[in-house]
Amino acid sequence: MTATYTKLISWLNAITPNDCTVIVSNPSAPQPPPPFVTIKVISNRDIAVNKTGVDDNGIRKATRFTQLTASLQIQGKKDVSLQAETIAQQIMDGLNFPEQMLDYFGRDLAFTRLILSPQTLDKISLNEWDNRVVMDIGFSATREILQDVGVIEIVEVDGTIGTVEISKRIKV
Repeated sequence: MTATYTKLISWLNAITPNDCTVIVSNPSAPQPPPPFVTIKVISNRDIAVNKTGVDDNGIRKATRFTQLTASLQIQGKKDVSLQAETIAQQIMDGLNFPEQMLDYFGRDLAFTRLILSPQTLDKISLNEWDNRVVMDIGFSATREILQDVGVIEIVEVDGTIGTVEISKRIKV
């Protein structure tokens, strides 16, 4: 999952303003000063698996195809009107350029759909304006898994068939 977060954060850093920090959501960690975007993968489900046979080195590959939902919270500065909404729209604009996403995601992560369009959650907290927007974005991803099943190097046959004794060692 670290690789997925790294790709998503790199892409968000490229399409948000320079003074906007992008971080993985962690309620226990200190928040950076606004503006910032937090991202959290809130669901990840397998939709298919493709398995190969074992190669000459004893390696078997499986590719998992998954769908995931990334939840974003955009926090704007208290004294900058509509800043969170503006950043959310920049993210929405970025969803329309798959060529740019390819540069950051490679071939193993792709935008699929907007699940929750930007929703403004502004509020007054301790007599200060809290400028916040949330949105959820759907992605598809692939993950390659390698299993080392090993190879047979030596076959030994030892025993008796009827009255015939067999003892053979074959190096494969």
